[in-house]
Amino acid sequence: MTKYAHHHASQHPELQNQVDLRYSEVHFYRPIFASTPITLTLREVHIAKEGSTLHVESHQNGKLTTSAYIRYV
Repeated sequence: MTKYAHHHASQHPELQNQVDLRYSEVHFYRPIFASTPITLTLREVHIAKEGSTLHVESHQNGKLTTSAYIRYV
């Protein structure tokens, strides 16, 4: 999930200079099965010069499996 957010940040014009990962908090809600595809969604929570926060969620079969808050500086 952090790799997905890092790829998004490298493409975002306001986040390209914020390459240092400061904080990552991941919550696991249910197991992920390799035989079923997952969907990742990314939301920009806070974008600023001093630091930015992204929120990534993964869903499988319409149910939330994991979520992560990722902070860049």
